[in-house]
Amino acid sequence: MATDDRARLLNEQNTLTIEGDDLTVRCTQIAGILARRIVCWKKPGDRVECGERFGMIKFGSRTDLLLPSSVEILVEEGMRVRGGVTIVGTIMK
Repeated sequence: MATDDRARLLNEQNTLTIEGDDLTVRCTQIAGILARRIVCWKKPGDRVECGERFGMIKFGSRTDLLLPSSVEILVEEGMRVRGGVTIVGTIMK
């Protein structure tokens, strides 16, 4: 199951590192037991616009975000989020 801590080590996954002028974010798509299918439309060097969808994972999968400490997290555990819609955090100045 993607929710299991071992999923990060065992399951199919895809990691995107998104680099901006003042911020680097790492997004890891981790497939669940049923999904076993990760789709990513971006290639190395492609631009990602704010709010743009760059891929998808199916069924019981998960997405992990690694954000720097300069980001104030706006979502909470258990919250339902939607790609390209939910604001996850804001950059603190």
